Amino acid sequence: ALLLKRKATDQGTLDTVTKLYWDRSQRLESLQQALETTTMQRRMSALKLSKTRIRAPFDARIVGGSVTKGAYVAPGRPIAVLESTKAVEIPVSFPLSELQRIVDTQDKPVDLAALPQYLQRLPPVELSQPHRRSPKWYGRVTRVGARIDLKTRTLPLWVEVDTAAGGAATLLPGVFCKVRIPTG
Repeated sequence: ALLLKRKATDQGTLDTVTKLYWDRSQRLESLQQALETTTMQRRMSALKLSKTRIRAPFDARIVGGSVTKGAYVAPGRPIAVLESTKAVEIPVSFPLSELQRIVDTQDKPVDLAALPQYLQRLPPVELSQPHRRSPKWYGRVTRVGARIDLKTRTLPLWVEVDTAAGGAATLLPGVFCKVRIPTG
């Protein structure tokens, strides 16, 4: 208004500048509110993160990861590969030629349908490292494959070795082993 009295500007310019001032004031107020909202969201995220815990449902060691620093993690998405510290599971390819050597307590061949149950009731399986004087480990057949591998002519078995038993801690997953399965 003072500029108009002194005729330093005209009414149109004053109206334009006034409108710009109010527009900028409203924009500034909107940005300040957005900043407050973002600050609160950041604080809530920090609080949630401080209360977040990722736990395995069993004692394990991490053998592989699938998350990198800064990556988004969602429920149900794998973030690591874990292996139990309680037991080591060893996959074994049991040759079909050895099936004929499996006999029951009456020296009769075991029926193929009963083979999984029979193998799981066997005495302990002995494992050792080939070509080394190494400790021996003992385990049990815990699973038997559902089908024979026709390429290798073997039946897949899984032997579980309890690492809580003395000396089994030196048996690490991925180590090649010589396996002796008592067949009867």
